Amino acid sequence: MNLKISEETKERTPLCPNSFACLSNENHTLCKVERAYLCGLHYINWMKEGSCCYKLQMKDGNICICPVRNEIYQRYQK
Repeated sequence: MNLKISEETKERTPLCPNSFACLSNENHTLCKVERAYLCGLHYINWMKEGSCCYKLQMKDGNICICPVRNEIYQRYQK
């Protein structure tokens, strides 16, 4: 996989519970983006066990505010 993102984005994501596995681990599953907004908010299909401080549970779905996930989606449409 080896996705590339800016160092600035990684610095804005200090609480990553997966140690940035989404960037280099071929077996890591990204949460699927269901709806994306220009402001960087993504409604996601939460696909992991456990919690993530970048996931906000709303009554109509889960929102991902992870800067790394946002940049991956913006660059690669994944």
